[in-house]
Amino acid sequence: MTPMTPSATTSSGQDGTAVLTESPVRPQTPTDSGATSGSGGSVVVTTAPTASTATAGTGTGAPGGLSDVFVGATAVDPAKFPGVVSDVGFRSPSGNINCGYLPDGLTCQISEFTYRPPDLDCHGMGAPGATFGIDRMGDSFLFCAGDVEGGGPVLAYGKQIAVGTVHCVSREDGVTCQDVSSGHGFKLSRAAYQLY
Repeated sequence: MTPMTPSATTSSGQDGTAVLTESPVRPQTPTDSGATSGSGGSVVVTTAPTASTATAGTGTGAPGGLSDVFVGATAVDPAKFPGVVSDVGFRSPSGNINCGYLPDGLTCQISEFTYRPPDLDCHGMGAPGATFGIDRMGDSFLFCAGDVEGGGPVLAYGKQIAVGTVHCVSREDGVTCQDVSSGHGFKLSRAAYQLY
């Protein structure tokens, strides 16, 4: 499925469905009045059940290396993680986050979250703030899309998986994915997300 930006141009296909013609939204600051963007373009959004707050962050990745969250995580064999709609895919132990490695990068979707999503009009193509990706250029981004990956086997806490330069690790506080060559990535959990 092709990702949709909030201002994506569409045209009508032969069957009357919308055909999307623009690329995904890149890291951005949610329009919540309390949200701020950190240096380096990172965005950290955290919410409590009763209030929304955001804090500035500097990101955790650096080109040529992985962030500290990967330290101590045991690598798994990607061949043992067939995706539902991709060659390689996984889901978090809670089943709330599903990720798939596609030919043009990685896509992760979260089913339920308590953070305040960015103010995006997804035109009925998924929930704003639910789909994250890393493209083949190593950029991380948030975009609008319907169901793009059903996941695969569970990536247990403390395990990491890598396809090419894109690594993902499962921890009790969420899933972090990062492109080792660019240092860009995202951290995703029910309570917060971070793009860096």
